[in-house]
Amino acid sequence: MNLIFSKNTSKSLLYLSLLIFSLSYSQNKIAKNANLSISEFKDLSGSKSLEQILDTNFIKTTKNTINFNLISSTLWVKITAQKKEITAQNEWKLILKGPLIDSIIFYNYQNKQWNSKVYGFKVPKNKVSEQFVNTVIPISLKDTLERTYYLKIKSRIATDIPVELKSEKTFYSENNIDLLSMGILYGILLTFILYNFFLYFILKNLSYLYFSLSTFATLLVQGFLNGHASFYLFPDNPTISFYLFFISIYLGVCFVTLFSISILGLNRENGKWNYYLLKYISYFSLILIPTIFIFNFYVFSVIVIILVSVYTITLFSTGIIYWFKGNKIAKIFTIAWVIYLLGIFSNFLRSLDLIPINWFTVKITFLSYLGEIILFSIALGYHYKITKQEKKILQKEYTKKLNIEVEQKTMELSTALKHKNELLAEIHHRVKNNLQIIYSLFNLQERRIKNPESKDILESGKNKVKSMSLVHEHLYKNDSFNDINIKNYLTDLISYLNNLYKKEVLIDTKINPLNVPNDQAVTIGLIATEVISNSFKYAFTKEISNPKITISFYSKNNYYYLEITDNGIGFDSSKQSKKSLGIQLIKGMTQQLNGEIALNSTEGTSYKFTLPFIK
Repeated sequence: MNLIFSKNTSKSLLYLSLLIFSLSYSQNKIAKNANLSISEFKDLSGSKSLEQILDTNFIKTTKNTINFNLISSTLWVKITAQKKEITAQNEWKLILKGPLIDSIIFYNYQNKQWNSKVYGFKVPKNKVSEQFVNTVIPISLKDTLERTYYLKIKSRIATDIPVELKSEKTFYSENNIDLLSMGILYGILLTFILYNFFLYFILKNLSYLYFSLSTFATLLVQGFLNGHASFYLFPDNPTISFYLFFISIYLGVCFVTLFSISILGLNRENGKWNYYLLKYISYFSLILIPTIFIFNFYVFSVIVIILVSVYTITLFSTGIIYWFKGNKIAKIFTIAWVIYLLGIFSNFLRSLDLIPINWFTVKITFLSYLGEIILFSIALGYHYKITKQEKKILQKEYTKKLNIEVEQKTMELSTALKHKNELLAEIHHRVKNNLQIIYSLFNLQERRIKNPESKDILESGKNKVKSMSLVHEHLYKNDSFNDINIKNYLTDLISYLNNLYKKEVLIDTKINPLNVPNDQAVTIGLIATEVISNSFKYAFTKEISNPKITISFYSKNNYYYLEITDNGIGFDSSKQSKKSLGIQLIKGMTQQLNGEIALNSTEGTSYKFTLPFIK
């Protein structure tokens, strides 16, 4: 998304910059109908007065630019202005384009005496009648006589000061164009800042945050260099503007280095030296901020120069190194720095009067900075695209690796489950065999016992063991060890009991093929064994014709229903229930399943068990 935005806007910004350049290139530094001569004298001690300066030999400059360097304690400038011909244009403006000059004392000989007026960065705007970004001094040229003015300039910052002489009408017209064009450029940069700040909150990528913060800090630096920041932010407090200017430089160095580390993909493993060097530069730039308030201006200004020089060389060399390593983002990054350095070099050529002074060459540093920001934005968009592609590749690799691991784990789990099932089947098989052994022992014992009551007790126990044995037999034969098919189980159990008692009894089954948990199935089997055994043993006499036992099993509304009915002689349940061990066992096992019994023994015997599902 950012890449698309950057590609579309970069073309528009290029055309817009060319339009601004074409509108502004025709602005001449000196009006065609006026002459301007500039001479300089460096007062190294800074102690000379105007009276002493009047008799001093000034050195005439070959260009209309005042050069103020750090060696100059005080610079005196002698300006001679003259109209070429008498015209109606009498009011003129002498413009000194040096927004960060501390003070300019303007001396004008009028009414046989020298009058002075103070301008400059240190003068609050509310103390000046006409407020402009640069120093604008009104002068009057009513005839073709030469007018001589003196300027006493003091500044803590080395700078070139282009001097322009324009008629009042031309000045206001061109000043409006300048404000409009710079407003457009500032608006473009603020749009970039806000847009990428917005992207940071959406994408949670620190590159966008570093880009926004570095662009904002550098925008402040350019704003102070062009005079707009101090003019609009703190017009009446030049001290705050002065300190904020250098703080912005330090912050700009910090965030640009962090942005470079992020967008070039530097880390401890890849590009160790470049990574740590840029990291340390970013840390030092923050640590050095207090030096603005501690050290002498000339000390911390040297620190700033060294820091900016090291930072520029490091970033430029890092970009070239990674360009040759095949990093496509480094290519855009390096071109951006070349454009910025070309702007600085053009500014140097302008100071040597090798290229003409006009709006474009004066603003070349700012415009090159704008070009750098556009390319950085394109690099950031490309970085987002590459990061997205890398994430997709990593995601595919991770998914592939995860699928392989899942397949391996699945195979391991399948093998483990197979072993578990085999083990459980073996356990159930052995339990069934053990129960079968117990059953056989009961059977042998039963044959030796002659007492009918003891024999009946052994037979009841033997049947219970058989019912439990059938459960384990069905479990190890099934795929699932959690539940059994109740129809198959009860059918085998009924078949066993029928063969055991060998009576001519009709067995009618209506059993639904339901899967019942094995624990519940064991208890249901024991209940059925007890009830059916009682029917076979006690329900039918010779008087009963067509003996029949009906067994049904079904589910409804989360309940199992087991119904066992015979058409036998029945019994008095009120008398038998307390004495009969079988009935007590049936009730106890039903309560164990939290179930209920409905017993009817008036016409035959009918048991209806209501058993809730066990989850």
